[in-house]
Amino acid sequence: MEVSPLSKKIKRIKRNIIKSNKNANQIFDLHKYLKLTNDDPGVFSSLQALKQIFLHYLKEKKLIFASSVSESGLEPDSAERKFNEWVTQQFARFTKQLLVLLDHKEPGIQIPSLTALITFLPYHDVESKYCDSIMAKLIALKNLNEHLETKLKDVVSPTLVSRFLIISLTRTLKKKESFSNKELNMAWNLLLKLQPANTKEFTNCVFAFLSHNFNKALLKDVLSHLDRLILPRIENPILLMDFLLSAFKRGKFLSILALQGIFVLITRHNLDFPDYYSKLYSLLTIPLFVLKNEQINSFFILLDQSLSTIMMPEYMAAAFLKRLARIALHSPPDSCLLILGLVGNILIRHPGTLILLHDRTGRKGTFNESKVCEKDPFIFEEPNPLKSNAISSSLWEIRSLRAHYFPHVSRFATILENTAQIKEKYQIQKLLKFNNDLLFNSEFSQIKDWEKIPMEIFDQFDQDTNSKNEKLMNQQEKEWIEF
Repeated sequence: MEVSPLSKKIKRIKRNIIKSNKNANQIFDLHKYLKLTNDDPGVFSSLQALKQIFLHYLKEKKLIFASSVSESGLEPDSAERKFNEWVTQQFARFTKQLLVLLDHKEPGIQIPSLTALITFLPYHDVESKYCDSIMAKLIALKNLNEHLETKLKDVVSPTLVSRFLIISLTRTLKKKESFSNKELNMAWNLLLKLQPANTKEFTNCVFAFLSHNFNKALLKDVLSHLDRLILPRIENPILLMDFLLSAFKRGKFLSILALQGIFVLITRHNLDFPDYYSKLYSLLTIPLFVLKNEQINSFFILLDQSLSTIMMPEYMAAAFLKRLARIALHSPPDSCLLILGLVGNILIRHPGTLILLHDRTGRKGTFNESKVCEKDPFIFEEPNPLKSNAISSSLWEIRSLRAHYFPHVSRFATILENTAQIKEKYQIQKLLKFNNDLLFNSEFSQIKDWEKIPMEIFDQFDQDTNSKNEKLMNQQEKEWIEF
């Protein structure tokens, strides 16, 4: 690629300045070229030239930052001292231009601007305004793109740079009472990229960030990364409890994510939280089992782990059994299998609840689901498991599922009713792999004579049902998945 005449001129100016301090005034020409039009190659060339010039001045101890002025040992009125101060002023001007170029529309200008700014960062004091000016600009970036984001991750990874930026980010977050959603998203993005060497400094930064108000999308992202990227790197994670409880109160999907964080605090950091099972119980709703996704699936694994403790009282285990069994009556086949697996594991871990599988009312004759449901003392709408009367009820829902239209569900329910066959714990991860398409295809593959199945009567039914189901799913997705 042919080098432009202007680029050649800029290289010549750079060599002259580095060769002799007498040519230092030519820096003004380089500053001027930094303000050329966006597509002019002089912008990149002058940026690189100025960077090398100021690195040269640093090496020659001509560039003096605020922390080292008093240590220079030069007389205040000496020519050398005045020259050094002039160089420092020119560097400040260069810094301002770099901060402007950091928001340039072209990544080819943004990336070298970022690199130059970070290059000089370790030469400053950790409390300097230089650090804060970079952080303020990064948070307020308007033209963030994938190229700059990739480079940002690379340049902030060194431990020293990360430490400077962590402390600066903490100060920046504490200075203002409120930030825009875009600024908070960028602050969170930076927080995840930084590599803390000092746990206390990173903890201060995390809590400074969490003190602000997030929109639902950012709060969801924060809660999703809390366990893996934040909790292992901060001091006394139990202090996050107030934040998690506040997030739990936001409801729906945010409650699920918040409870996962609380579970980590209980199991790994010895948090004492007596209300955990009551809050877990309140999250078990029909839409949760209909609208499964990757993060909700992780909640089902958490649910199974939470109910595995032998310290849980029988009334609590009974409440979870009844609530899950009742939800199964209103769930699609794949969710029914998941629920039956959860129910089976509770029965195995808490043998005292096996009595719920038996009808304790003394009824005789044909099983009538509507009558049993009407007389069932269990209160499904009650959010407090202690007041649900589950321990006085029975798992008649399992018997009802024996008559389920889908063979897999029917067989599973039959196995659960025969307590002698419940021997090994069910692996929830495997049950989560099932979906309705997979199950139906499995059943349809066993049908040999399709001609004997009358299909015409189902055409209009399928069309009407699919339309209703689509509207229902859209509404539920709006309330849960996009929450």
